[in-house]
Amino acid sequence: MVATVTVGWDKRMRRRIGICIAALGLAACDTSNGVVCTAEFRALTVTLLDSAGQPVLDATTVTTIPRTGDTLPITWLGTPVGGTYVYVDDGANNAIRELGDSLRVDVDRSAGTDFSIAYFVDVPSGCHVRKVTGPDTVVVP
Repeated sequence: MVATVTVGWDKRMRRRIGICIAALGLAACDTSNGVVCTAEFRALTVTLLDSAGQPVLDATTVTTIPRTGDTLPITWLGTPVGGTYVYVDDGANNAIRELGDSLRVDVDRSAGTDFSIAYFVDVPSGCHVRKVTGPDTVVVP
């Protein structure tokens, strides 16, 4: 009789432990779509070089979603390497469609020609921005 009670207790205890582990896993995930995202904060960048291959340091960028006309604020607080510019980060997740959006990055230079760069970016599962198409490096005129 004692062995039967112990075995029954083990099954119940395993079930309770399993329920607790599942509950902890759900509590650690606070997403409305049921997808678990990583805690990292992603930013997509472009490197601008002049015709001599040197970093362009006099540029400012503004990223727009042509579909809506919305300008995306850059919320990333890191310090990029010279000539590298953040054009979108995870702070824009709610503005970019999960299946993707075209972005236009307008580059204004204090000592050179202004130009635009086209990108297509998506937000798989609503978690992090991801570049689908567009250049990593641009040699500017």
